[in-house]
Amino acid sequence: MKNCYAVNANHDDGFQSWAINGDPPERVVLRGNTIINYEDPGQPFRGSLQGIGLFDGPYVDWVIENNVVIVDHWHGISVYNGFNCRVMNNTVVDINSTSPGPPWIMVRDHKDGTHSENCIVRNNIAPQIIMDIGVTGDHNFTTTDYQSIFVDYAGFDLRLESGASPVNAGSPDLAPLLDITGALRPQGSSVDIGAYEQ
Repeated sequence: MKNCYAVNANHDDGFQSWAINGDPPERVVLRGNTIINYEDPGQPFRGSLQGIGLFDGPYVDWVIENNVVIVDHWHGISVYNGFNCRVMNNTVVDINSTSPGPPWIMVRDHKDGTHSENCIVRNNIAPQIIMDIGVTGDHNFTTTDYQSIFVDYAGFDLRLESGASPVNAGSPDLAPLLDITGALRPQGSSVDIGAYEQ
């Protein structure tokens, strides 16, 4: 998904879900997507694209893994009120240094205050990781120094540079067996953090 055009006042999303009347979307796997806000900075009518937004939950038994999100918004991956959800091995980066952004990976309470339960955020790369009550996280890597870890950040090639800090730094626990390209995990001594296995 790429090249967002702002044609009305509605906010734009790479992917959006919501629960209707509290009826939760259940057992959804969101895997292997690439979301790019824009390829050309001079694109006319360029919009600010939210990445993956799960608003007004609850969300039950979701798996969000191996996604690459390159956006000009705060919502890189946002889950509002998850139950038994996993956010694993995603790569989320800011497409520029202007507002809105930088994007986050966030699993938080419902807007009515209901807490998430038994959610895991693991092996992700993002500028920031936000977790409320009921969410555990480990082996995540937060950075905005993209040039030091990716092969070609400016060209949207977010494979890891050899020897970059996220290489072999992830946890194998519940990590997807394949990366976004279909390569087996791990390739080294442990799984890599992010959507790509180097």
